[in-house]
Amino acid sequence: MCEIDFDESCDVFVEKTQTAKKKHQCDSCGTMIVSGEKYLRNFNVFDGQATSEKACMPCVSLRDRFAKEHKTGFVPSYLPFALDECVDGGDEGAWKWAIARHRMRKRAERRAKTVIIEVREL
Repeated sequence: MCEIDFDESCDVFVEKTQTAKKKHQCDSCGTMIVSGEKYLRNFNVFDGQATSEKACMPCVSLRDRFAKEHKTGFVPSYLPFALDECVDGGDEGAWKWAIARHRMRKRAERRAKTVIIEVREL
């Protein structure tokens, strides 16, 4: 297992699952979260800076599995970097996170194409 170490923690870290009333962008993979979809809203304060992030449910599931295995936690926007660090480190078990990273990227590509098609149809 790769070694991912977070030296500091957030002063405030609150997460809540919500249903989108308007479009949002996932801060993990970049896909659009459309109205009616469930998503995770993260609010945190780190070094005095307040930040609000959103994540689609597939990314939340992936982040939770990754965090559990690595015994850590992090904000939604850090998921791609955590996956890269783990995979690029080439440690034992990194292959499964390489597959997960690939699937996350492909899902984002498919969603992006769907959104473009929907916009063109309008």
